[in-house]
Amino acid sequence: MTKLILGFTAAFILFAAPAVAAPCGGDFETWLASFRREAAQQGISPRALAALDGVTPNPQVISLDRRQSVFHQSFEQFSGHRIAERLAKGQRMMLTHASLLQRIEARFGVPGSIVIAIWGLETDFGVAIGNQSAVRALATLAHDCRRTLLQKPRLCCQIGMR
Repeated sequence: MTKLILGFTAAFILFAAPAVAAPCGGDFETWLASFRREAAQQGISPRALAALDGVTPNPQVISLDRRQSVFHQSFEQFSGHRIAERLAKGQRMMLTHASLLQRIEARFGVPGSIVIAIWGLETDFGVAIGNQSAVRALATLAHDCRRTLLQKPRLCCQIGMR
């Protein structure tokens, strides 16, 4: 469980923090090289950057992303079946993983509530982890230019940030 949370958090930090200035689109290899440079300049470790070795865009991720029906729902429709059912479980996870979440916030500056919210929303707390490489999928989406939060990912973390 701890490895899952840490892995998710590392992927989130890796792709959220340095991608602010990396221009999306164009040639994937050129974008990835720019992304790597910016990440290194912002203090992302060589070990973390090694996760990008051999990463290629995944057209299936783009196709799946564009077919997500949640983008055509009102907030009320979306929250009625995705958020409400996870609130109690999220509160339990905050308590269960309090120590780990404090370490994540201290090290990366991402509040535990943000980690828990994303973990619950995207995977139902590990129930639905999918079969795609998270690093490859995030790199593909960041390069694609369509997803606002990946184009300007710090926006997704401003609530609760110092």
